[in-house]
Amino acid sequence: MNQRVQILMIIDVTHTDCPGAWSEEDVLLAFGFIPGSNRPPIVKVNATQRDSVAEAVIVLGQHLMQSYAA
Repeated sequence: MNQRVQILMIIDVTHTDCPGAWSEEDVLLAFGFIPGSNRPPIVKVNATQRDSVAEAVIVLGQHLMQSYAA
């Protein structure tokens, strides 16, 4: 995605409590983010819980505000 246009993003992952679930590091590597690079925030989300989804939205808002401050 970032090859054509730079966009603000976070990565939300679900089912992290399931057997065999990928670690956050594995998810980032699968998306092509190498250690030491500018990685987006990653958030564990349970889409059936309002507070969990709200936390993801808060993280996105904080990430947006940080990007404007930089």
